[in-house]
Amino acid sequence: MKRIDHPRYMELLASSTVLERDGYGEKVLERPDGTLVKIFRRKRWLSTALLFPYAHRFVRNSRRLAERGILSVRVVDTAYCHAVGRHLVTYQPLPGTTLRQALRDYESQRCNLLTGFAHYVAGLHQKGIYFRSLHFGNIIVSHDGAKIGLIDVADLSLHAGPLSTRRRIRNFSYMLRYKEDRAALRDCGWLDFLSNYLAAAPLSPRAVQTLRKSLNEIL
Repeated sequence: MKRIDHPRYMELLASSTVLERDGYGEKVLERPDGTLVKIFRRKRWLSTALLFPYAHRFVRNSRRLAERGILSVRVVDTAYCHAVGRHLVTYQPLPGTTLRQALRDYESQRCNLLTGFAHYVAGLHQKGIYFRSLHFGNIIVSHDGAKIGLIDVADLSLHAGPLSTRRRIRNFSYMLRYKEDRAALRDCGWLDFLSNYLAAAPLSPRAVQTLRKSLNEIL
């Protein structure tokens, strides 16, 4: 990871379009060449990010996802600016739009999109991928709807085998915290979505019963 000084960091900000920011500053930039720059800060002084920064996790996870055949961003550069305590990861964006935006733009295709997403999540779980930030804003759908990929992959863990029922429930619980996403699932039928997921996830009858009961209580 290369080091950049404060003037270079400020030059980067000035020459980019800010796509996302919060109360602490810029979070995502778009460069003139179309690449994106994700800016990471350590949220707490004492945290695991001190030893293993989120930028490093992002780079590692994008590589490991590719190894498992999961479409994700392609990292092209990394940097650190000590003056502002920020790590930067430059990557090629995935072509397409977020699932959340696609559900808004293509209302007639809503249920088909969600069916494809249900099968996709089942595939992630079967491959042992626990994407903690699973929500419709972190899922990219290609313009023809044929491909689905992940972004914002720093908060992700990969396991040797399929996820346990408990982890699957926790993963869905995170997704169902978002009001707009919940509404879209209700509109197309939550039970249909869950049935499509279960059809693609070979689980035991007991696991299916536990999953249905827990998720119906959450929704």
